[in-house]
Amino acid sequence: MSRSDSANQPPALSAGEFAVLRRMAGALIGHSKEHGLPGADDEPIAARLLASAGTAHAAIVQSGVREFAAMCAASGGSGEVTDPDFQRRLRSFMQQHADFAWRFLMLAAQAYYQDARVIRSLGMEPRPPFPGGHKVEPSDWSLLDPVRARGIIHREVNE
Repeated sequence: MSRSDSANQPPALSAGEFAVLRRMAGALIGHSKEHGLPGADDEPIAARLLASAGTAHAAIVQSGVREFAAMCAASGGSGEVTDPDFQRRLRSFMQQHADFAWRFLMLAAQAYYQDARVIRSLGMEPRPPFPGGHKVEPSDWSLLDPVRARGIIHREVNE
């Protein structure tokens, strides 16, 4: 396996499972021909999704993808399932696995909106906010007066 292959396909999932992850992500955020944007099934975006799961979400994302891949394989494999059938199965799976669903959706959206092509399409420069910073328009700080007037609404923690 070449270095670029190993970078594009995280080792936490098999090649088949990673293909299922890509198809799942693409079903959630599809490509746009009109705007020339990739979907979340784009290989670098899907790899970022899996990598960003980190230690906090890795186990649930990996087990969810594996379970969905096994479910698809038991009924003919995900590659042979038509898009409407795949989306129906994915919707049902996510309804039954809410913890997986919210994590996967969150990670897919984060990975998608970190992609330079998507950032440029939003009229932004794909760069970190610092050292250049971003201009922030001045606000009306008096909008916070009702919150300040409310006073302290939390309990102090004694250490």
